[in-house]
Amino acid sequence: MTRILITGSNSGFGKLAALSLARQGHEVVATMRTVSKGDDLRSTAAAEELPIEVRQLDVSDVASVAEAIGDPQLWEDAENALRKAMERKNLQHGQGLRHE
Repeated sequence: MTRILITGSNSGFGKLAALSLARQGHEVVATMRTVSKGDDLRSTAAAEELPIEVRQLDVSDVASVAEAIGDPQLWEDAENALRKAMERKNLQHGQGLRHE
């Protein structure tokens, strides 16, 4: 199961993506600035028994980003997937990535 973080998931495309991906069997971390606006998403997820976790995240606030993505468990799977992909492509950390 893949863990996917989606921003702005309380409405629109973010909400649609969160539900769609969870229905496909992915574990979704649905983020939004105001978690109370995610009540509809939360109740749909509960009714359909979907693997959706709602978290607060304001991408314009450094502290909020650090708190939301600073959870090592949240990113362990993503880091392992990236490492495996890099190994398959014979890339070293940072190679092929542009830093500005």
